[in-house]
Amino acid sequence: MENKSLYTVLGIRPEASQDQIEAAYAAILEQLKEGTNPNPNADDRVRLIAAKEAYEILSNPVRRQQYNQKIFAPQTVDVPQAIVIEQAETWTISKVLVVGLIVLAAIGVYGYTTTQREQLRLAHEKEVADAQARLEQERLEQQKAMMAQQAERERQAADQALRDQAIRESDAISMRLRQEAMEKQRQEQYQQMRDDAARRQQLAEAQQRALREKQTLQWVENENRRNRRY
Repeated sequence: MENKSLYTVLGIRPEASQDQIEAAYAAILEQLKEGTNPNPNADDRVRLIAAKEAYEILSNPVRRQQYNQKIFAPQTVDVPQAIVIEQAETWTISKVLVVGLIVLAAIGVYGYTTTQREQLRLAHEKEVADAQARLEQERLEQQKAMMAQQAERERQAADQALRDQAIRESDAISMRLRQEAMEKQRQEQYQQMRDDAARRQQLAEAQQRALREKQTLQWVENENRRNRRY
């Protein structure tokens, strides 16, 4: 007596290698001669279906590992205990039904785990997409911040250029005003010198006229005194 499982469907042990699984499935196909028997009985058809299901699961390492976890760790799987039946060379309808139920249970477990994996995959893809979206948003925000900083630097540079230009223009105006003031002062000094020279000239001329007049008067007095003596 042993627990009926996919391994017993193929007539192999749970630790069988991949080559042994292939050989067991080939032996069953050869025994049932798939497609060559014109009148296959119901047991052969059901056994062939069960063998195909068992081979598809056990020949896939991932599906086989998941199946082993469900079968050999029943406390983690919410399924009934494996039905114990006696293995015999002659397959009966009841045995085939039991095997079918086991296969269906295995398929159900596989479907459940597949669904769980798909849900996990979708959740992981969503997390990756969300992370990518966050990274893209952060990149756009950083790019926006860099553009704002660049615009601020350009604005500051333009303001500084305007200030520099205003300073240059102010300096030029101040220089022109200083030059005009200096020129005006020079002209005023020159005019003052001319005025002073003219006044000195007038004074000298006045002094010379006064001297000539004094000399004339003195000469007239002298002449008058001389004339009185005669």
